Parts: sequence; C-alpha cells; structure tokens
Amino acid sequence: MANINLEKCIGCGLCVKKCVNKAIELFNGKAVVIDFLCLGCLLCQIVCPKEAVTVKPRSVLKSEEEKLRIQGALIKRQINLIKKRLG
Repeated sequence: MANINLEKCIGCGLCVKKCVNKAIELFNGKAVVIDFLCLGCLLCQIVCPKEAVTVKPRSVLKSEEEKLRIQGALIKRQINLIKKRLG
C-alpha cells in the first residue's frame, strides 16, 4: 500500500496520473492515498520526482467479505466516473 510523505510531496500530480486504480488524489496541493483502492503496484513510487512515495505490499486479503467490500467500492467508483463523463 502506498504512503505519501507530505513533507516531500510537491503536489505535481504525477502519481495521480499514473495510478491505474485511481487510488491517489490531490487534496490541498498534496497527494493522498485512498487506502482500500491501492493495489501496491509501485507506479506512483517509480514516477515520484521527490521520492515522497513508499509502497509496502498489500497483505493477502483476510476474508471473502473484505474482497467483496473492495470490489464493491471499485464498482461504485467506476459508476461515479461514468456518471461524471455523461454529465
């Protein structure tokens, strides 16, 4: 899971653009991770010019219930993005 060092983060948005799961957003000029969406893929860490991102691998999901909760959140997020695009 990604962690942002807010003292190092300059708010450039590169991590936001590269995150395939849309788990990072800019808030008050700093990157913020939406924990349950983060897959731990390392793309944000790789592109950060200030080395403000560290990623620890997500532990194996503990239960089917947790898997379903995460899948539901991803689907809800995708629906909201589609609604925004459609106006």
